Amino acid sequence: MALRGTLKDFGIADIFQLIGHQTKTGILLLKNRDSEVKVSFKEGTVVKVESQTRQKKELLGHMLVRAEVLTDQQLEEALTNQRRSLRRLGDVLTQNGWITKELLGSFARLQATETIYRLFSWESGTYEFEQKDVAPDPDFGEALRAESVLMEGFRMVDEWPMIRKKITGYGMCFATMKPLPDEAAEDDGGFDDAFGEMGDDKPKKKKKGDPDIGASERKVFALVTPERDVQKLIDLGRIGEFETCKALSVLLQKGYIATKTVEAKRPTTPPIEHGGLVTDKSFAPTLAWSFVGLVAVVLVVGLGIFVGRADVSLLPRSFAVTTPPAVKAALLSAQRERITLALETLRLEEGRYPDDLQALVRAGLLQASDLQFPAEAPFSYHVQGPSYELVPPLP
Repeated sequence: MALRGTLKDFGIADIFQLIGHQTKTGILLLKNRDSEVKVSFKEGTVVKVESQTRQKKELLGHMLVRAEVLTDQQLEEALTNQRRSLRRLGDVLTQNGWITKELLGSFARLQATETIYRLFSWESGTYEFEQKDVAPDPDFGEALRAESVLMEGFRMVDEWPMIRKKITGYGMCFATMKPLPDEAAEDDGGFDDAFGEMGDDKPKKKKKGDPDIGASERKVFALVTPERDVQKLIDLGRIGEFETCKALSVLLQKGYIATKTVEAKRPTTPPIEHGGLVTDKSFAPTLAWSFVGLVAVVLVVGLGIFVGRADVSLLPRSFAVTTPPAVKAALLSAQRERITLALETLRLEEGRYPDDLQALVRAGLLQASDLQFPAEAPFSYHVQGPSYELVPPLP
């Protein structure tokens, strides 16, 4: 069976459904810009997943380090041994006793499924299926039925938009607010239960607690600390990006956790009281400038909403040079939000975050000057697996 084309004509779901329904054996090659994924099928089931363009943090060894299963030193030693012996990394790790075969298999399967489900966010690209014998990945475990992949993929596509309204970034941190209900607690059925079972002499028992709190929510809740952000919870949870973010969304909605708020650092200069208003000597000289600067930010962002994007060229260059540090910090914060919004827009359009910020300029979402305003140096940007790090320059 020769099957090739573009994903706009024949989507990921259609391809998996066709291969699974016809129980075909072969390799499906999918390409999207700089991404390339190979999915091996055996009689319609997925037995191996390979990504030719995985980011460093998506590699198996680095997943184990981020999950605190391995240390950086152990991984480096294992990689050195692998290069010398030409053996598989998993074999080196298990032979040294640093990880069990069962745990290695669970991480290998997680790595593969995360790659598969990320394909459902692709809106463009090409595909090609070649019928041939395939060798299953020994660490993959039980093969995945194409129907199961489809159901899970559709569920993710359907639920992600609502989840992202609550989990807006991978740098969010949380604090626990109240304990979860006892999973095993039970109670005698009340009036409603007795009425519903009118012909039964024995009242039914029902479980107490919140029916929306399942195993994933309990696992994530146990890992929540104010110091761990979303990305760290994904790494430690070992249940995948989607399941972790969904669990956090449920816990937030139910009030079991809350977004951690960071208190602003107080100035070290002793405050001075003026008619009940407490001010600070080091801050007072820039108060008027800060107000002017914030008004300028509001005007620029407001204009951006009107025309589709804020144009920082409307402000004179001398403004960025002579503005006090407090105002520059406010401007940098506002500019960081604009760049973040542009990154999310491009991710939705192309299915992944860009490799560099210049891609936002090429896509017409920002201007080149936006990437460093109001500082002289540009923003620092690094892709980190499914997320990224965006650091503004010093004001």
